[in-house]
Parts: sequence; C-alpha cells; structure tokens
Amino acid sequence: MKILKRLICKLIPLIICTVTPGLVFAQASDSRSEVFFNVGHGKLLDDETNLGSGLVIGLGYGYRLNQRWSLVLEGSRNDHLRDRSGESFKFEGHAYLVGGGLHYHFRPQTNFQPYLRFGLNYAHYSGTITRKTTIPPPGIEDSGSQSLVGPDVGVGIKIFASRKISIRPEYRFAIHSGLHKYDPARDIVEPGLWAPRFNIGIGFHW
Repeated sequence: MKILKRLICKLIPLIICTVTPGLVFAQASDSRSEVFFNVGHGKLLDDETNLGSGLVIGLGYGYRLNQRWSLVLEGSRNDHLRDRSGESFKFEGHAYLVGGGLHYHFRPQTNFQPYLRFGLNYAHYSGTITRKTTIPPPGIEDSGSQSLVGPDVGVGIKIFASRKISIRPEYRFAIHSGLHKYDPARDIVEPGLWAPRFNIGIGFHW
C-alpha cells in the first residue's frame, strides 16, 4: 500500500509536467464535449469499519450546458485493502461506482476553473473478510457483494493546458445506502458505504 501511495505521488507531478508546458499561454476551451480519465487514492468505510484504502481509476464524459454548468457521466473502480499487523481480520475488496452529476464552474472564461460537483452514484461492492487468527484457524470469515446508491459531492479545479487538454485535481466524497433493509446474514457491509477519494484527471475537449 505504501508503494502504491508513492507511485501515485510520483505520477501526479509527472502528468502535470507532461501536459502543461504551455500553461501560461493557455486559454479556456470553448468546446462543449469532454472525455476524461482519472487516477487517484481513496478509502472505503462502512457504518462501523474502516475497510482500508487503495487505487481509484475511472473515466467519464462531460457536456458543457452553458458557461457555468456541465453534465457529467462517469464510472470508477475503487479498490481497498486493510491488512494490519496485530489485527485479527483482513478486509479486501472493491466497489464499482457508476453515476452522473452536475459541475458548477467558477471563473468559466479563464484557464483556471474551480468547480463544485453534485451527483448521484450506483455502487456495486464486492469484498472478502479473512480471519488471521490461529484459534479458530485462518480462513474466510465472510465474502459477498451488494448494491447501494447515494449522493456524491466534490470540489476540484480544471486547469487548461490548451484549448483541447485540461487537468483536474479533485476531492470527492460519496455516501451510499442499501437498496433494501440491512441483513447481516446476507450483506457484506453495513450501509452507509462511505467513499472519500482524491484523484487527478486528464480531459480531452472537442
């Protein structure tokens, strides 16, 4: 996990240096459509447990409705792992998030555009809880998947390297509730499933 965090910390400045050599001279895009790719680091938590953290990757499509507002559709995979020395259980799994939202942009005429995000996600979570104790012997304590839904809010900034390319550092926070009443005999996590994350994206505009 520490290696993964170091890799992300190295990738982010590399991406910035690669796509922004002409940033000082860049102008805001007047394009309507955008495809973007995200990479970052996030956590997953249920109502009672920190499930751990891991890599987040995603992609999406955005359409500028007007200068201030854009509609965004996207999906991501959020991995998590919690395997600490001295603890009796290991938590491992991932959540696929698919949803949409609206971005409200500040300073829309410039090449630095802060924005707020308001959205809604469908989440499909799959995970395994592994017992690490000797008595009872090690083994799978619980494993399964379930579906959830909930709001997704965030804040970020679009930085235009040119009229066609932007980067977007972004922080997001989502809280997902179950589609049915929680049943510990059936469900692997107890809602809500919280998904905070930081990611950086590259957008291609046309």
